[in-house]
Amino acid sequence: MRKKIVVPLLIICLNFIPIYSWSQKREIRGKILDKETLEAIPYSSISVKSTPIGTCSNYQGEFIFYYPDSLINSKLIISCIGYKTQSLELESLNANDITNIYLDPASYDISEVTIRPNQMTASDFVKQVIKNMHKTYVRSPYYMEGFIRDKVFNLYDNKNVRLTEAAVEIVKKEFGGENRADRIKIFEIRNSYNYSRLGSSLKEKFNQIFWGYSKNNPAYIILQSRDFTDPTTLRKLLKNELYSFNFSGMTIYDGKPVQIIDIKEEYVEFIFMRAKSIYAHNLIRLYIDTESYAMLKTEFYWIDKHPKEMFHSDLNNTLSNDSIMGFAIKQYEKINENYYLKYASFRGRIHDQPDENEMGKTLYYNETELLINKVVTNKKDFDRIKHRDLLEKDVSLWDMKYVYDPSFWKNYNILIDKPLDTAVQKDLEKEAPLNNQFIDAGVKNSKNPK
Repeated sequence: MRKKIVVPLLIICLNFIPIYSWSQKREIRGKILDKETLEAIPYSSISVKSTPIGTCSNYQGEFIFYYPDSLINSKLIISCIGYKTQSLELESLNANDITNIYLDPASYDISEVTIRPNQMTASDFVKQVIKNMHKTYVRSPYYMEGFIRDKVFNLYDNKNVRLTEAAVEIVKKEFGGENRADRIKIFEIRNSYNYSRLGSSLKEKFNQIFWGYSKNNPAYIILQSRDFTDPTTLRKLLKNELYSFNFSGMTIYDGKPVQIIDIKEEYVEFIFMRAKSIYAHNLIRLYIDTESYAMLKTEFYWIDKHPKEMFHSDLNNTLSNDSIMGFAIKQYEKINENYYLKYASFRGRIHDQPDENEMGKTLYYNETELLINKVVTNKKDFDRIKHRDLLEKDVSLWDMKYVYDPSFWKNYNILIDKPLDTAVQKDLEKEAPLNNQFIDAGVKNSKNPK
């Protein structure tokens, strides 16, 4: 940006209004719950009415939100797919307490749906998504600021071994998936120690080659992986006879009907032979606004039909009893007339370090999240990220050297998780508190711990 402003807001795509950044800040904390089941509602959208600022709840439904003092008389809007939108007076929320906010599960009247499943096939519905993409997603470059959290854990014992958090600037060339022109700049970064078992022997190097080891950067992986706003990707799926398209349900978002479509891998091909996907398959789930045909949320799952004790799932078997080996999820939010990325999560092997990968002992998986706190769509209002500042795609985040600035993180909204749940902190704080590890600037990251 031409003027560097530290923005204490997280996870909503927005057209920034500079006056907000200069106001005195207020803080509120809350937890979003299902009114009927009292269960936490993850990744709900939280915003101030008629402004481009907001945040998002974490997996436990918790959030922390800083907003300008000048908006004290405004309303806080909470929305989530499948629930009725809630409106609260900001002035009524006590900054010193955690406010429980209850959302009502949404019901819909099928007669209100403009496009009904019996009027067109699921494939036809996806064709309409492609047809309307030029209206729902921008084709010109735009700028984003966000927060990345990359956590690594051992799949065999579920112990956490590494943590990276970074504030990033992104210039995205246009909507779509594998866009190699996307540019990322690290604004601030902090690393924990790396407790994973790093490999160096010939056997371990062979394992690295077998598993596809390279210095893949989680920042680019999560931004570009499984992005179904790419029309070419959807067209290929429509032509792929290995996949089936089916309506799987309907829900509501912000009072409007949303169609859910499942795209499932039914067959696999190997050496010109086709077989039913008995043991494993991919599943793509799209949440589509029935009025604009915009995708509000996309989900991609790698599913193993034979659950193994070594695999853990945070999704509580939402997809029958299959084990979810990995996933890539993206959520979008409307700004003016277009939709922009708001939140992305990725779970799987990124292969960004030479780990030992000993069968039965170590198999490291990444859980990566990207939260967008700001979007600028006018090219005149942002500078292109210069080559000298560009984060390279083959540079790992986990061993980057940096100067830790605690004052920056004190005033920067991250996806609240205290900052992590107690189990993660316990795993990572073997030698020193996380703050001390951040200060060490990754000095121990390149060493193989005993």
